[in-house]
Amino acid sequence: MKYFLIGYVTKPQGLKGDFRIKVDYKFFKTIKNLKSIKIGTKAYDIEKITERESFFIVKTKQINSVEDAENLRNSEIYAELNEKEINKNFNFMNFNVVVNNKTIGKIVNVSNFGASDIFTISCDKREIMCAVVDNLIKSTNEEEKMLEFNEEVFNEVSV
Repeated sequence: MKYFLIGYVTKPQGLKGDFRIKVDYKFFKTIKNLKSIKIGTKAYDIEKITERESFFIVKTKQINSVEDAENLRNSEIYAELNEKEINKNFNFMNFNVVVNNKTIGKIVNVSNFGASDIFTISCDKREIMCAVVDNLIKSTNEEEKMLEFNEEVFNEVSV
């Protein structure tokens, strides 16, 4: 097991110490099962994780005020994970892509050319390449093998 950078704190959520986190899409499946995270050199025990459209809300045992949560803003979040399990369990290949409630195609390849991962989406008789950037993925549904994309972001980053 080793620590992976899974995302970062964006801002507080409410008054009781909850905070929003933006998670790298590779860890969407893993984040829901975490028992603890590390921010800086301090470990935090997770009480609850709630998924929203493009972010997660986290409540830890150690953070109980909006001020404490505010102090974490923009901090990187690390989690101790098994690399083999992440690679084995997480794969968007053959997921349907939905934009504006319409299925546009299936992911046929995921590659990386340095700046970000690139999804190749097979659509009818052509392929679309799409950079995986913040706010692209609105929601995931593993049971139905579906990714919903934010239409505005998708239109900006697809080729």
